Amino acid sequence: MLPFALPRQELDNAEAQVAAARSDVAALGAEITSSAVQLRYYRITAPSAGVVGDIPVRVGDLVTPQTSLTSVTDNHVLEANLAVPVERAAAVKLGTRVQLVDDDGHVVAEGDVSFSSPSRSNATARTCRAVAGPGSRPSACCARSW
Repeated sequence: MLPFALPRQELDNAEAQVAAARSDVAALGAEITSSAVQLRYYRITAPSAGVVGDIPVRVGDLVTPQTSLTSVTDNHVLEANLAVPVERAAAVKLGTRVQLVDDDGHVVAEGDVSFSSPSRSNATARTCRAVAGPGSRPSACCARSW
């Protein structure tokens, strides 16, 4: 027997170990694929871009596919409901341009009145809705009309 030669039994054992290792790799690959498919059931994706709202569920709560986990708000459009003082009510009509301003008077959004209805309050004559487009920054603000 040559000094670098292996006995037949050792060769058979080594080949069996290689086959077992390849079998383990294939089984682990199948397990990874199965886990990736299963993971899709636990991944939460929003139907559109936006800002996440309230999250009513907590860690450990039991949920189903029908459970509402949160809300996503489209932040490209800002809708503001405005109370118009009695002295300005005659000036506000559909299409009137309004600006939403912050406490320092900086314009945070602009839009047009898209809805208007009479108010039942003594302090205001009508309530209207202005819709501002992309770039609007919702914050504490008040409205002024042009």
